[in-house]
Amino acid sequence: MYAYDAAGNQTLSEAYQWENNGWKGRSKYTYAYDDRGVQTFSGEHNWTNNQWVKSREDYYDRKAVNSNVYVTVSLRYNEDGSRLGDLLFVENSGLNGAYFVSPESKMEYKATYDSNDNPTLVETTVLRDGKRVPNNRYVLKYSKNNPVSSEVYSYNGKDIGQMYLKANNTYDAGGNRTLSESYDWDWDSNKWTGIARSVSTYDTNRNETLYKHYKWNTSSGSWMESSKSVIAHDANGNQTLYEHYNWDTSSGKWIGDRKYVQAYDAYGHNTLYVYYRWDTSSGSWIWSSKTVYAYDAYGNETLYESYSWDTSSGDWIGSSKTVYEKNGYGQEMLSKSYVWNNGWECTSYTVSYPESGYPDGTERIGEAEALAYIHGDVLHIQTVQAERITIYTLNGSKVYEGTVPAGATALSAGRLPKGVLIVRGGSGWTGKVIR
Repeated sequence: MYAYDAAGNQTLSEAYQWENNGWKGRSKYTYAYDDRGVQTFSGEHNWTNNQWVKSREDYYDRKAVNSNVYVTVSLRYNEDGSRLGDLLFVENSGLNGAYFVSPESKMEYKATYDSNDNPTLVETTVLRDGKRVPNNRYVLKYSKNNPVSSEVYSYNGKDIGQMYLKANNTYDAGGNRTLSESYDWDWDSNKWTGIARSVSTYDTNRNETLYKHYKWNTSSGSWMESSKSVIAHDANGNQTLYEHYNWDTSSGKWIGDRKYVQAYDAYGHNTLYVYYRWDTSSGSWIWSSKTVYAYDAYGNETLYESYSWDTSSGDWIGSSKTVYEKNGYGQEMLSKSYVWNNGWECTSYTVSYPESGYPDGTERIGEAEALAYIHGDVLHIQTVQAERITIYTLNGSKVYEGTVPAGATALSAGRLPKGVLIVRGGSGWTGKVIR
């Protein structure tokens, strides 16, 4: 279930599933926007005791139109819908962590912006003993509108004092973030401990080519490699390669997790997807499965063909194949299913005749495993096997008889009589066409 406002922005997404003779809620999201169409609110609900109960509400301060860094106030709820606590984030600053504030504290904030609409100072206050006092202070610095540092200070009872969260970011000449790292102050050891660190590289089109994630080693007090992803794109920006690895501390080597390669046609349609798995014995990637796709002039998918790699024979073994025929509206008119028997063998046809489908009034009779239709002065016949074809008029007069091979055959319909014709195959199928 969906709802939209007058400007076409989605305001509701609500999903249910049927269980035990009744509908049960699965997910519910609500949204709100300002006059510019910029999202200012999102809400989440859980299904509890046969009704929707709020679980989270996020309010986005998007008054600044030129900056991607903005303040979010997040209200969290318990399972019964009572308030759990509030948080404040400075989104896209590289430091989104925050601590809960009780609802009774009635947190408020004030933001200060630079000339480019970037928030440079965000100060929060809360109620304590009936008085409004400072709570946290966020200090942000920028370079060419990119946040390069973020710091969060806590209130020590007298003034804003101890910094307890910090983040640093670096960028390349194109404005792509190449390094992001954040730290948390450990009050017990009085030392900084790492929260998250990532390193990225990019190609000349600003597509990410490497993403490396680090985790904090508490014993050494330093960062250690955790995982990495290698990515490639074609000239049109389509992703052609994705490789993901995890760092194995025991062997000191990268261990492959998943890899896939993709290819595309001139219109950006995915024509090939090859999936690889990691072979631990050789320490390298080996083929696992692949899927081939094809499309018609309208961009409709006309072929789905999947294979699995057989390590014993060292060859691809077919898993599933379907060939589609669709009209210009994308409506399916024919699908042919195949099975693998040392090669593809067509096992069945499914024929559909949508209102805007085959021309000249062609209709379907029964569960035909073949297709017959007339387009212009050509009779098109597709059969699973070679068989005898007979054509009759409605009064039973035979007007054609002949043998067609398996697959698609085009016959001249110029000498067939006008009107409704019955096409019968020797294997038992029947179709109706109109000339």
